[in-house]
Amino acid sequence: MRGTEGVYDEMVALLESWRPLPAEQQIVKLWLLGLEREQIVAVAYAESRIAERLAKMPVDDAVREVVLHALRWAWRDEEMHAVYVRGVLKSRGPWVRALEATLARAQGSVAGWVSAVQQHHRWREAPVARAIAEGLELAAVAAGKVPEEARAALQFKTFRDFAAFNVDAERTAELAWHRMVELAATPGVHVPPDDVAAFARMAEDEARHAALFEVLYEAFDDADGLRAGVDADVLEARIAAIDPVMVASSSPGVGHGGRVQVVQGTQIAECDAAFDALLADSGLLDRVRPGMRIAIKTVFMRGTHRDDPSPLVCPALLRRLAERLVERGGAVSVIEAPNFLERFLLHREVHEVARYFDVQGPFAIVDARADAVPCDYRRGTAQQSICRTWAEADLRVVFGKLASHPVDGAVLAIDALQGLGAPAERFLFAERRADRATSVLMVLDRHPPDFALLDAWEHVADGVAGVLGTAWPATPMRFYAGTDALAVDLVAARHLRLPLGASHPLKQAIDWFGDPRADTVIDGLDAPFDDWRGVYHTQGSSLLGLLAFPVFERGSGRGALFVPRADPAAFPPREGASPLAEGAREAVRRLLDLP
Repeated sequence: MRGTEGVYDEMVALLESWRPLPAEQQIVKLWLLGLEREQIVAVAYAESRIAERLAKMPVDDAVREVVLHALRWAWRDEEMHAVYVRGVLKSRGPWVRALEATLARAQGSVAGWVSAVQQHHRWREAPVARAIAEGLELAAVAAGKVPEEARAALQFKTFRDFAAFNVDAERTAELAWHRMVELAATPGVHVPPDDVAAFARMAEDEARHAALFEVLYEAFDDADGLRAGVDADVLEARIAAIDPVMVASSSPGVGHGGRVQVVQGTQIAECDAAFDALLADSGLLDRVRPGMRIAIKTVFMRGTHRDDPSPLVCPALLRRLAERLVERGGAVSVIEAPNFLERFLLHREVHEVARYFDVQGPFAIVDARADAVPCDYRRGTAQQSICRTWAEADLRVVFGKLASHPVDGAVLAIDALQGLGAPAERFLFAERRADRATSVLMVLDRHPPDFALLDAWEHVADGVAGVLGTAWPATPMRFYAGTDALAVDLVAARHLRLPLGASHPLKQAIDWFGDPRADTVIDGLDAPFDDWRGVYHTQGSSLLGLLAFPVFERGSGRGALFVPRADPAAFPPREGASPLAEGAREAVRRLLDLP
């Protein structure tokens, strides 16, 4: 293959030069190198860049879609790798390690942009971008960051040459991760088994990516067209032989679309009747057989005070759902999981919170964390467990509560799956090994719900940070329901006018499972919300939304500033906060309209 084998040889030489160093020091160097490299390809493989290149190539739309789908998944893989390694670095050692991780990520992002511009754009197409990229490349060469062998590849390439370059790049990454696993086995070196398993999996991912680029190299000619005997079907078959995930959705329960019911009421008192009609018409009850084990994952652990029921699914509706399922002979379990609030408030066990909010009925309450069992996920990183009750259920229902979210715009039905795998807190802060969306999508892929419900009737928190509650709840009087949780959420998102950027959880779900919107039929109202005060409602709220996640992640004392006002009799503080700390919390509550 006409590749860049010199880059691979350079990596081999670099790893050999590190061998005299202590194993721990080698591991840190590999983590920093790995983070920079993963960030490079996470930027260079971005869907928008690859789609732009494919649009200029003399191939049909079917071929473009096959290639884009495969590279989109490789892009998501690399993003997950980068997040994982960044989390490892930030969780170990002094603050300087976190600084090194931040610098490595920044360098990787710049290098990825330079690589994408240089390889996919001629000077006449993007003269300004090429000039900037050339300047950054020269600076990197002067700093010794770009080997001469690699510099030759940072020029405009045919798509075939681009594939050849990335075969070698993926092989070097695979080599580095294998070396990481080897070093972790050195006596006296402490790397947690979960991290070792993750690095081994990353090596497997890189091997699949290299095989994908080999297929692309063999499929295309030097004029960016397909070689004789290759068409979309042939290309798809060759890629599927590497990994079926690269060509199609891996979960039959997600991404198919189907019917999404949207019920709109006119009076709050219609709630019970509207909900009963929804269940009767949905087909859910017809699926229940005597003795069937039914699991409902819902949301009530975000609640902290009866005066603000906005963070939880209405307990009366939950009870009504369970009663209808039991009437058909089902044995129902309701599942929830603890969250970060338990670190600040007492009596936050699942059963305690359920009693406080009167979450009771003909069902068992299950704590997902206490019910966890090992799970072998096919996609994603950073969690290896699942709630047994959910995994073993004959019928799975997710019942979410609509609320605004400062980063994602809103939390919908799919978000209620959080906590079924690893504890939710692992995916919130700087040392996280995966993003919150990844943890949810892994569950959606491995054990998808059979039915999804979204409670948007009353007490709906639509402020800047409604996910934590609100002093001014909305009353949309809507329910959403369907057999495809992703389709349900996409309909609700459209009604909320949510922009689905590349990092949005719903856009990530589309990349994982396919886009069900063309195959979705809306039964009922298909219209935007009349009055939704989401995070983008005003310029001020939009600014708060931009600041919310970095502040929460790095400057909140692991969520200490974002504790809603709790019922002191039911959930007293674990330890008395200082007047300064309590004053800061109160300021945040007022700023975000928390109760």
